[in-house]
Amino acid sequence: MSSRRTSMFRMSKGEKAYAVAYAIVVSVAAGLTMYVMAGVESVDALPAGQSFYSVWTLISGVIGGALALYAARGWLGERGTFGWMRALVGGTAAALIAAVIAGTLISPVYGTFYAPVMLATEFMENPTIGLGWYAAILVAHHLMSSLRYEGETWDYPAQDDEPHEVTSPLSSLSRANLYHQRD
Repeated sequence: MSSRRTSMFRMSKGEKAYAVAYAIVVSVAAGLTMYVMAGVESVDALPAGQSFYSVWTLISGVIGGALALYAARGWLGERGTFGWMRALVGGTAAALIAAVIAGTLISPVYGTFYAPVMLATEFMENPTIGLGWYAAILVAHHLMSSLRYEGETWDYPAQDDEPHEVTSPLSSLSRANLYHQRD
């Protein structure tokens, strides 16, 4: 039983890098959400003590960051110069998506519309915040490329010239897609 449990949590290097990328982006998104919300109404926006509102703001940032990275994952992980350019575009999309999601969770109508505007204003007002976000996205891009590269280097078993008896009733397209066999 314990071997089944340990094999369930066994991850490859690329999968571990992917998990670290998510952890980095989620933590930066949560911190950025708290920073933006603290500056909304000066000191009174987030109470000094631990309140439900401040905890909910943090949770909203975590959820927004995770869903934004999930939505923008197609832009990240490509190699080369074009891949880094795509990562910058994906970072912009992820920032806006995270702002919309976190803003909606914090204040359903007002936050949906004004959270991306407040985020863009913070990026312009304090460029180091924007650089921190893009640094986290570029680190995540680099880490996510290791999983994509790992998937490209898997070795498939040598293919026979004749289809196997089990797969012979399948069409050539099904054999190619499911079993990596070509006719």
